Amino acid sequence: MKFRTQEVRKAFKLPPNAISYQISCWLSEVYPDRAIERVEGYFGLEEFARAGNCRLEPMKSVLPEYDLDCRGVEYPVEKDALQIFYQTEWQGHQFEILQLKWHPGGYNSMRCHWIVGADSLVVQAFYKAISDYNGEIREEILVFSGGCFHKSEQLYQDIQSSRLENLVLPGTVKEELAQDCQEFFESEELYARYGVPWKRGYLLMGPPGNGKSHAVKALLNHLKKPCIYVQSFNAEHSTDHSVMKELFKRARVTTPCILVLEDLDSLINDGNRSFFLNELDGFASNHGILTIATTNHPDRLDPAILERPSRFDRKYTFRMPAVKERLAYLKLWNERLEKDLRCSVAALEKVAKATDGFSFAFLMMAWMRQPGKRKMEQVMLEVCDPLKEQVTRPLEVKPDYSEDED
Repeated sequence: MKFRTQEVRKAFKLPPNAISYQISCWLSEVYPDRAIERVEGYFGLEEFARAGNCRLEPMKSVLPEYDLDCRGVEYPVEKDALQIFYQTEWQGHQFEILQLKWHPGGYNSMRCHWIVGADSLVVQAFYKAISDYNGEIREEILVFSGGCFHKSEQLYQDIQSSRLENLVLPGTVKEELAQDCQEFFESEELYARYGVPWKRGYLLMGPPGNGKSHAVKALLNHLKKPCIYVQSFNAEHSTDHSVMKELFKRARVTTPCILVLEDLDSLINDGNRSFFLNELDGFASNHGILTIATTNHPDRLDPAILERPSRFDRKYTFRMPAVKERLAYLKLWNERLEKDLRCSVAALEKVAKATDGFSFAFLMMAWMRQPGKRKMEQVMLEVCDPLKEQVTRPLEVKPDYSEDED
């Protein structure tokens, strides 16, 4: 007697809340002398196998169904298994693992695994090994997008060039931010001694192009802690609430860790704000989680996010750089240029004074119009006036002639 494709097809014709139990009943008939354990949600079996920890072989009795997935230009095309029946071996033990995914209704999706093994203790040990492996974040960033996690070695490598010494911020902001984060991870016992929850929140605010993302990358590189980077809370077949629940569930078992919420104003809306705040600062413990959020538009954030200290208790404003910061940034950039392109200190000071109102990003794009052809001083002084006019000029709204007027 085998578990076959037709059992899966029959199950999917049942009411959604009956599918899981029917599958469990059928498997118990197929494997009467073996233990069967069910796991709902994220499992990480394929990642565990890709790392060489076990061998996976699709069984022919159930026809597999896949989705193709590609996370970006630098990533290969991968096959995401939806329905599949694996045979696997781990530490001398044999397992059969059935994975199914279906949609109970609305935007929700259900993914379940049934692990069949010699006895419950062996199955649980296998499950624990997979959970422990996937809970570790090594030389990679754990990215959360579309309701799913994936580990990105590429993103981890990208942040290695971001260092605190290359970060230009006004006054002592850089030192305060780095020291605050470092002391947090070193102070678990101090928090416990005084009964204070060991969690912190930092909000980096200000117009785009002034170093918020660079600061986050430099901090991640400096602190060397596991990082979960949130790209979105949107998922095709799940609500924002269920997606947020999965995110914080994973963060709580990855501690101590850094949770990065970039462009917070675009992640939070009227429909998910209450649930987000509850996960961030509700009954559940966020022990060991340092949350770093950024926003270009703090005016779009609810006061419940901005003003309650237990959520984001430190706020750092990244303003347009003053002449001192522009000069420091230009000097750093100048050092990276070939010798025949570099500017003198006097020339850098002249450019820094002429670029009032420029963000760091805008400052460099002025020179990048003709990289390597002329000295930075010549290019930037030539274009800074017309570029400054673009920065300060009000947006022109063109009339709409899509409909004829009476």
